[in-house]
Amino acid sequence: MKTLLILRHGKAEPHNEDDKDRSLTDKGVREARQAGKKIGEKLAPVDLFVASDAMRAAQTARIAAEAASYMAPIDFRDEIYDASLTDLIDVIHSIPESAQTVVLVGHNPGLEELASYLTGKSYDECALSTGALVKIDLPEDWATASKGKGNLAGRWSPM
Repeated sequence: MKTLLILRHGKAEPHNEDDKDRSLTDKGVREARQAGKKIGEKLAPVDLFVASDAMRAAQTARIAAEAASYMAPIDFRDEIYDASLTDLIDVIHSIPESAQTVVLVGHNPGLEELASYLTGKSYDECALSTGALVKIDLPEDWATASKGKGNLAGRWSPM
């Protein structure tokens, strides 16, 4: 059994010329910290954080990882930014099989689409506001994760 925790980045500054360089607001920092505490205290020990290299997602990943007491390096990937469902499935398939619990930090609409695809649930059931996360249990290896095979085991939104 594998566990995928999908975390949407925290609240970011308004859009500017270079969307990738938007940073978290104070609210976004709080959301990321709350998500990390939830992960560390309630969900599972994390083996790997994989995150978009966009500033707001990278900040979210670093803050959440620290709050979850995750001490290993974070795997930052350009392909998670503005990713299609196919891109995100490729990311999931590339996760090392030694990792049992993985946090994927990125952006909508891709993350909601991924959660819906993996679980067979509607987008509404997999909705991710800023700083929110879903927990998906996958009964198969990362390399064979596919449509409808996951169980939506929980959803959490920051206060």
